[in-house]
Parts: sequence; C-alpha cells; structure tokens
Amino acid sequence: MYEALLADAEALRAHAVDRRGKITDARQFEKSIVLRERLLSQQAEMMNFFQDQETLKLFFDEIRGIVKDLPKETALKLMARLHGGQHRRLKPAHA
Repeated sequence: MYEALLADAEALRAHAVDRRGKITDARQFEKSIVLRERLLSQQAEMMNFFQDQETLKLFFDEIRGIVKDLPKETALKLMARLHGGQHRRLKPAHA
C-alpha cells in the first residue's frame, strides 16, 4: 500500500516536470511534494511506534526477570500495581 502511494506521488511529480527536470505544472509538483512529505511523516510515526513497542517489551521482560527473584507476595503486589497502572493508561478518556 505504501509503495503504491509513493509511486502515485512520484507519478504526480513526473507529470509536473519535463524531460530536463524543469517544472511545467507548479500546482501538481507541489501536490507531489506534500504527498511525499505526508507519506514520509506517517512512515516515521509507524517506525517510532514499533520502536516504542520493542522498548516496552524489553522493559517488561527485565521487570519479569526481577520479579522472579522477589518473594511471592511482593511479586504479586508489584505485578498488580503495574497492571493497574497500565489499565488506567489504556482506559478511554471519556469513561
């Protein structure tokens, strides 16, 4: 999907310039830039999202490792607090 949208933006650009690269349709050329910029921005947001997910996974893997060394009662209390905090963060704002 991303590749198809990028190809469309490149096609817009190609139609806006002549063989020498001179802009022949400024409005279409601008649209191609805006579309490519939006696609790049969205791709960066997705990359950040997945990087954040990996960071959280590593963090909680470390927490699970630490919890194994705690007394059972303390471990259960810690996990309950972490779960409660996560539940509050994920709760919809209007609820």
